[in-house]
Amino acid sequence: MDKQGSTKPKVRLRLIVALPVATSILMLVGALLTSYLMPQQLPWPGQDSMPDLRTVILLSVFCTIILSFLLNLLAAFLISRNLKRLMVKASSMIPVGPESMQKSEAANEMKALGIILDEVEVTLDRFIQDSYILENLPEALITVDAAGEVRALNRRAARLFNTALWNIRGRRLEEIVPKSLRNESFHRMVLKGFEGTESHSSLIRLSTDAKAELVLWVGVSPVELSGGQRGVTISFKDQTDIVSVRNQIQKLERLAAVGKVSAHIAHEVRNPLGSIKTLTELIREDLRPDETQAKYADVILDQVGRLDRLIEDVLSFSRSSLLNVEKAELPVLLSQMIDLARHSFPEKGVNVEEQYDPVLPPVWCDPERLCQAFLNVLINAFEACAAGGHIKVSATYERGGTANGSVIGIRVKDDGPGIPESNLQKVFEPFFTTKSHGTGLGLACTYNIINAHGGRIEFANRPSGGASVHILLPENHTLESPLDEPVEYHG
Repeated sequence: MDKQGSTKPKVRLRLIVALPVATSILMLVGALLTSYLMPQQLPWPGQDSMPDLRTVILLSVFCTIILSFLLNLLAAFLISRNLKRLMVKASSMIPVGPESMQKSEAANEMKALGIILDEVEVTLDRFIQDSYILENLPEALITVDAAGEVRALNRRAARLFNTALWNIRGRRLEEIVPKSLRNESFHRMVLKGFEGTESHSSLIRLSTDAKAELVLWVGVSPVELSGGQRGVTISFKDQTDIVSVRNQIQKLERLAAVGKVSAHIAHEVRNPLGSIKTLTELIREDLRPDETQAKYADVILDQVGRLDRLIEDVLSFSRSSLLNVEKAELPVLLSQMIDLARHSFPEKGVNVEEQYDPVLPPVWCDPERLCQAFLNVLINAFEACAAGGHIKVSATYERGGTANGSVIGIRVKDDGPGIPESNLQKVFEPFFTTKSHGTGLGLACTYNIINAHGGRIEFANRPSGGASVHILLPENHTLESPLDEPVEYHG
């Protein structure tokens, strides 16, 4: 059935024989029963008798059977031929591999077709899965046949060459990447691929048909297409993406080093700072309030307090682990931090609206550190609001919101001025602040705490004005069972 050696159902009883034979037997049996039940002769007007009726019926049925047999034979032949064509086409959709070299038996063409269609269904499922993986690969892929025409590509490749999928598929590779002196090394790699030589990723500067200049990592691998035709698969990796990832890694390494050094310095500074504070307080007690030295002492104590808060922020930023993981109710933690933040700004009279999903489950977390993260976000919201402003705090439950399970989304919205678009990507960077009195570590510490809980935090401006902070926390996350991938929320 399939010349390539895929599954070949063995047919024992052919439809082309079974159909006419079965029909003829049924007609013959019906004729015999009819002749047996009818009398041998019937009276006929004007005649004493008539020929044997059974003989007439049997002769008529016999002729009908022969004609029916021939017609059914023709019909069965046409049906069988079309079924065979369908089986051959379906078999061609089954890939050739060790798992498809087995043979199976079938009683007739219909069962044989059923076996093949079952294998085609499995093949299509694999094709859909492979296509999904191909479409979501971080690199651009193009498959070219021996004639130089593009047979397949993913969306990443279409975006890379700034065109639609259907504008590339079927075109010659030379039309997309013209043959020129600049593209000579690229076409040389493709030619080697057709000869069976794999070329590993090399950094190449390409000139496309749209006159665009691209710097890409290019790799070429030989492949065998349908029908045994030779082809090549070309992979393209954008140098910009790789540089961006490298910069991010270097940035994280620098931040980790700064965190360790800062933590060490903070510990070393805190001890003498405590002594300075204690001695200044003792001197202050011996001075009258109106003395100049007393004012100097107050300034020293204020600056010592500021340094102490900065050290606490640095130590908090350098801590990434969760110390006390237990189940906690998020509405309780949020309400406590709202009250604490409200007491820090009594003169503003900010109205806080709380809205919590009634089915919110308790979450595994470090309550103390999570409260610190919530408080940092709320203090920023209170500071952004004018007198009589409004803040909305909500928490919703998304069952099965990620591949890792359910998530809880917490939003804090204020009606302040928001933040300039140019600063949106910097709000979580250490020591970045737009305030004259801030250390720039509040949201950076918050980011670390949420990340330690396996969650994610996002900052955005609201279309109606103000800012919105969106925190995503997984329902089940402990130190013993950390998430393997970042939380994604679709809500």
